Amino acid sequence: MSTQGYNRLRGSISNLCQRSLARLRADALWLCPILIIHLCLTLPLAWKLNLWIDEASSLDTSGKSFLYALRQAFTYELQAPLYFGLLNLWRIPSESIFHARLFSVACTSLMLVLVVGIVRRYFPKLHPAWVVALLAVHPFTIWAATEIRVYALVMLLSAVLMRLFFDGFLAVAPQQHSRWGYFGIALLSLYTYYFLGFLLVAQGCALLVQRRWSELRVLVGGVLLVGAGIVERE
Repeated sequence: MSTQGYNRLRGSISNLCQRSLARLRADALWLCPILIIHLCLTLPLAWKLNLWIDEASSLDTSGKSFLYALRQAFTYELQAPLYFGLLNLWRIPSESIFHARLFSVACTSLMLVLVVGIVRRYFPKLHPAWVVALLAVHPFTIWAATEIRVYALVMLLSAVLMRLFFDGFLAVAPQQHSRWGYFGIALLSLYTYYFLGFLLVAQGCALLVQRRWSELRVLVGGVLLVGAGIVERE
């Protein structure tokens, strides 16, 4: 690469970083207060609410070794194992109910951050603050954040899939690394919650409706490989 080309590339990267930092600062002005409101709603509930039977089941399944949690997920919970394995690792510093619920609070908080980029991609004329604020105080989000169950992680993985799907398949210039990331997260999603497979089908239908045949072929091929990986390990 010539010196002139190198300088242009460095200048482009520098400008991109500056624009990204400026947008992050602008987003922080409204995103941080929304996240604080979300935490003010969820943390007291996570501390105060009584334990119920499904949460007690999660604590029992994740209460011993990592391999025990994975095995119990299959044989006792009759669910995909990844959530229970992650919960087992999360509970290493503390066995308290509140600490276990903090995993769900962290998942919903990260989901809210991801929604900013999702709204900008799918609804560019809509300011993301409206959607993030609605989700932050929505009863379902609050409920999922205070449950020692898989639901908050499902919301987070769904948000990641939505974002990577746009970047890898719907964007004007689809990104190859986003496609690889999409299939990787798809595999993790199916190991977390089998019904997330319906989201993959819906995204394939979106490409079908838009007649994006080349992207659809890539998606179907990748999802079939992901499904084969699940079946083989089951």
